[in-house]
Amino acid sequence: MMMNSYYGKIDKDVKPLKGFIINTVKRLNTERYKNSSLINAWRKNVSSDILEHTEVDGIKGGVLTVKVDSAIWLHTIVAFRKQELLRSMQEGYKSRYISEIKFKIGKIRE
Repeated sequence: MMMNSYYGKIDKDVKPLKGFIINTVKRLNTERYKNSSLINAWRKNVSSDILEHTEVDGIKGGVLTVKVDSAIWLHTIVAFRKQELLRSMQEGYKSRYISEIKFKIGKIRE
């Protein structure tokens, strides 16, 4: 059986694992901070009845995604409160521009 001559050589394109881990943790901490400020803005700018049934899922490309715990609340929010919530979040969350809010049914933390 022949041994591959590649073993024992250092590939110049291989990055150390330590650098990868450090960069990944930094990126995750940055995202966590962005999401926590977004969640805090949602809590400050939304009425308690809606807050009880919703949870921020994230923001991407200016679109805020919010989970809603039931179809009834989803319909109520989209039909009667969506524009009000959008304006409120645009005024209350200055870190990133929010062009739209999308709501979807999902499990929320209690």
